[in-house]
Amino acid sequence: MKKPPVSGCRLAHYDGGSRITLRFLNHRTHHHENLELPQRELILRLHEFRTGI
Repeated sequence: MKKPPVSGCRLAHYDGGSRITLRFLNHRTHHHENLELPQRELILRLHEFRTGI
């Protein structure tokens, strides 16, 4: 079984609406940060990452 593109533990907030908040470690600052994106933008970024476009 493959890993999902984004781990469930990184999901900081999702209200069923149009925005998703992810938590990640910024390796430059060594601090955890939140990234809030519209659902569509997250899907496009994951697709670009997977296909290398």
